[in-house]
Amino acid sequence: MFKKSISAIIAILLVTASVATLFSCELTYNYVDTVKKYIPFQDDGVTTEFGTVVDKYIDSPEWASRTEGGTEYVDLKGIFKGGEADQEEPLVLTFKLTPIEGQEGMFMIEPYSIQMEGADNDSNAAGMIVWYMYSAYEGGYASVYDYLGSFGE
Repeated sequence: MFKKSISAIIAILLVTASVATLFSCELTYNYVDTVKKYIPFQDDGVTTEFGTVVDKYIDSPEWASRTEGGTEYVDLKGIFKGGEADQEEPLVLTFKLTPIEGQEGMFMIEPYSIQMEGADNDSNAAGMIVWYMYSAYEGGYASVYDYLGSFGE
């Protein structure tokens, strides 16, 4: 009887410890994975995740999340692939993640800024790069430069 009591007490303590741990932990999110799984143009029928597009058009992508002033950001650094070696250039593309009120774990993701030669460092320029990357991907182009060059044909 004593052995059964010890087993029951141990089981109760383990369950209590597990429940206490669950309720004491803050919810954490993997913001990088959230942006990689982001599909920005779903309303236009796009089904490709952003991480897949990045893998095609950015060499050596490095992802990092950071918190600044209570806001979450994801930075993507890499080399923007061009059709030719002289068209490849460093890129830092930043996304801002804003929690959607009342929808736990859901975020509004927006291109926030870009650092790239010849590009403005604002949300409009960042959004255009994302748009160009998706347009090139959906069109089957080898590079974004090839896509942009197709307008001159």
